Amino acid sequence: MKDYGKSQLINVNDVVPLQQWQKYSRIRAYALEKQADDKAEMRDVNGAIENYNAALKLNPDLVEIYNKRGVMKSQTWNFNAAIKDFDKMIQINPENLYAYNNRAASKSILGDNEGALEDLNKAIEINPMYTMGYANRGGLKKRMAESKLEEGDLKTAQRYCDNAKKDYKKALTLIPKNHSERRTFQKDLQQIMGLSFEIDQKKKKEQSKLVNVSVDIVDRPD
Repeated sequence: MKDYGKSQLINVNDVVPLQQWQKYSRIRAYALEKQADDKAEMRDVNGAIENYNAALKLNPDLVEIYNKRGVMKSQTWNFNAAIKDFDKMIQINPENLYAYNNRAASKSILGDNEGALEDLNKAIEINPMYTMGYANRGGLKKRMAESKLEEGDLKTAQRYCDNAKKDYKKALTLIPKNHSERRTFQKDLQQIMGLSFEIDQKKKKEQSKLVNVSVDIVDRPD
């Protein structure tokens, strides 16, 4: 009886043509990418990165891995390395809005809020219906408003806060009513409304101080 199992094996003494070997490598690369995706789903971040590295080495054409690996690197707090992967993804495909969104998150954590804002603006420019783009930009503007409030720059804080409200309201018009994130967006919008009230109260307090100072310096008759 013929052994079909053994007949499928490549003889170790055979010379495999380069094109055939490349084909095997690419198939193996797809399998490694799938394993990495599964590990990412199970929160095995380091294992996922290892498999993504191996897949890219076997098949550099699997360019979407740069975005996936960047997300994993950001979860290890290696944000500079993550940004390099997102940069590579954007260089290959300038229309990949997810790479812009993910790069914005890493930039914001590193303190580059203006750079993060530019990336989120670009993601929304690519797809004006990108719900998470509006939500993430709204969240970023909220944090920027809080920062300006701490600095005492009430005018800029109010501007960021007003823009954050617009972004979350837009996100709420785009997200389905039964979506799990809808309640989170609503809660975030309420927090922004509270921040706007706080800014307004501080502005009134500052105006009151100015009025009192003006009264004090008015000339009085002897």
